[in-house]
Amino acid sequence: MADRDRRRWLAIVAAVAIGANLGAACGDDEGRPDGAGRPRDDEITATIDGVWQAVGADPETVDVAEYAYRFLPDDAACADLERDDRWYGQRGSTATLRGMAQSDIEAAIVDHLDGEGFTVQRFRSTHPDSPLRAYLAVRDEVVVDGTVDPDGYTTVSVRSGPCAASHGDFDPDLFEPAD
Repeated sequence: MADRDRRRWLAIVAAVAIGANLGAACGDDEGRPDGAGRPRDDEITATIDGVWQAVGADPETVDVAEYAYRFLPDDAACADLERDDRWYGQRGSTATLRGMAQSDIEAAIVDHLDGEGFTVQRFRSTHPDSPLRAYLAVRDEVVVDGTVDPDGYTTVSVRSGPCAASHGDFDPDLFEPAD
């Protein structure tokens, strides 16, 4: 029960953190989609569902955060895009996969995303005592990232939109390539 409470708490914290720009979620007459319409949410949800299905997770044990829309008109990472293209939709999710080795979870996720046409990178923590693993997968304007710990606690986050790929990297002080 404590793991489920921890996952719910983390999902709430993630939703609050990524929802900070929801006040800017209104579309305009210049072509930017209205955040209230949840642009690309079907694609985001299907991608999350596919990853969890690939690792054999029971859907009842997966916590999925609410949809978040981020419009970042002044974001330097998206400066090469037109102003109305500086947005993405996002959802995060978590689950604890009991009875599976960390390497098996990571392999199932990476194999699934690779099979779906994503370019996948694997990472490991730079902390000498941390066995945390991470992955980053990009396909066009869709980015999937997450982590896997030795106890099976796994995260999957999906962003989709013109500015999504500009926000899909790990801090080199915390993670280094595993390959």
